Amino acid sequence: PGPAPQFLHSDYETMKALILQAASQLKCSLDTDRFLVIDAARWKRSVFLYRTGSRKPDFVLRVPGHTSTAERCEAENQALNAFESLSLKGLRAPRALGQFTCGDFECYIQECIPAQSWLQQLPRTGTLPKQSHLDTAVDLLTRLYQSSLIQESDEIANTRCFQHRDFSLGNIGWLEKTAVLYDFEYARPQGYPLYDLLHFLLYYRIALRNRGLMRQNVAKAEYNEAREQRHFHLTAEDIQVTMIAPGIFRDRLTQAVIRYCNTCGIGCEEAERLIVHTVEQAVENGRGVPGLPSDWQRDLMQHIEQKLDHTP
Repeated sequence: PGPAPQFLHSDYETMKALILQAASQLKCSLDTDRFLVIDAARWKRSVFLYRTGSRKPDFVLRVPGHTSTAERCEAENQALNAFESLSLKGLRAPRALGQFTCGDFECYIQECIPAQSWLQQLPRTGTLPKQSHLDTAVDLLTRLYQSSLIQESDEIANTRCFQHRDFSLGNIGWLEKTAVLYDFEYARPQGYPLYDLLHFLLYYRIALRNRGLMRQNVAKAEYNEAREQRHFHLTAEDIQVTMIAPGIFRDRLTQAVIRYCNTCGIGCEEAERLIVHTVEQAVENGRGVPGLPSDWQRDLMQHIEQKLDHTP
């Protein structure tokens, strides 16, 4: 790791200086006595900043402390700018508002948009996703595809589109009827279609099996990793339940994929390549998915092919 900025482990006076730097960049007055530091990711902090007299946070400052997180912060900044240019109705994201140098790294300022987390609407009982949630996700992602479509093909997909790459209940909030999308550090303005929908479904399953453990105390002074009960990594069982084993969950995934593909004009062979690619990415990223059967997607694709409009 490169040297972390001093303010990652600093006192009030250093934080005050940081806030004044942000205020200078924003050309507004910020409350130097009020800020909230979130240390949820290794080597990166998010600092929530308040205008003078404001009751709610107005800005978020992304503060990297390592070369790898610095790259992700820069990528997020670029992705937010690309997303803003799409001007999507009913789907928005924080605006990128500038950057400044502090220590060895750039700090990035974003608009803060408080919204009700979609995760709060997770079903309290049962093991299935709400059908209305799947319908809404398909609507949002087909709109995103149509607004960002690029005619560029490779061995996996025939087109490209904006790909968030962490599209899940926890990264989506609601302001009345408008969805607010957060955390763009892995986003790609020219990514693959269908990936975000599959990610949403797989991590919906993960949220369901961690239900009831989401808000348990993780304060450093009290946290004991050996007693951790939450498991947020994708497992072979998650793929089995959502994509392989006959059942209602797989049926709902199948229906969502068919609707997305029919709306976006994606044929069966391309859909299969995209599905396999999504799961392979999870395996390659070390998410704890052991070897699946070589033809694990065969039965799923038979169900999808029967109802796709755009077959080869």
